[in-house]
Amino acid sequence: MRRIYPALTALVAVLVCGTVHGLWNNRWGSSRELAASAAKLARVPLSLEDWEGRDVQVERRPGTEMAGELHRRYVHRRTSQVVSIFIVCDRPGPVSIHTPDVCYEAAGYEVQSPTTFVPQLGSDAPAAQFRTARFRKKVTVDPTFLRIFWSWNATGAWQAPDDPRWAFPSQAALFKLYLIRETTGADEPLETDPCVELMKQLLPAMHQALFSPS
Repeated sequence: MRRIYPALTALVAVLVCGTVHGLWNNRWGSSRELAASAAKLARVPLSLEDWEGRDVQVERRPGTEMAGELHRRYVHRRTSQVVSIFIVCDRPGPVSIHTPDVCYEAAGYEVQSPTTFVPQLGSDAPAAQFRTARFRKKVTVDPTFLRIFWSWNATGAWQAPDDPRWAFPSQAALFKLYLIRETTGADEPLETDPCVELMKQLLPAMHQALFSPS
């Protein structure tokens, strides 16, 4: 019996790890449900009250494609301020990793002042929570500064958990949203950031597009 216990323990460990990994990657989830969620990205409107969008084509490295993704550039009609957005949809495993504070750092950016931010969007939009940070390109003579906001959404509310890998393991589909703009590098107030101004109109429209039953 003593020889059997280690084997049983190892078998249980393999089964537990396999189950957790399967949940994390939604191995047993519905591909039809995922495809339906990804298709809804096409419903996100280009034209908002104060912003006009244009889709941008971006080449993806082989093996990094998502079930659905949207790259777009919004320009404010009056101020000409520009905000780029990037939305992906796929199973929770691949969507929950590769956050900007990791990917942009690998691309030569220095991450500055990461924090959690809750935008005030008004009564027409569900509450939202984002992670945000400033990024400085380190290898150029004239440094490039970016402000990026990012968050995840599985059921209608944008959330920014400390470890998203374990926050959405059982969902059939998970969305991840980036809002990106170039800045001067100054420590500007988050509440009046153009990305936040865009959120006020984009997030309610996005909620209707991605989570309405019709």
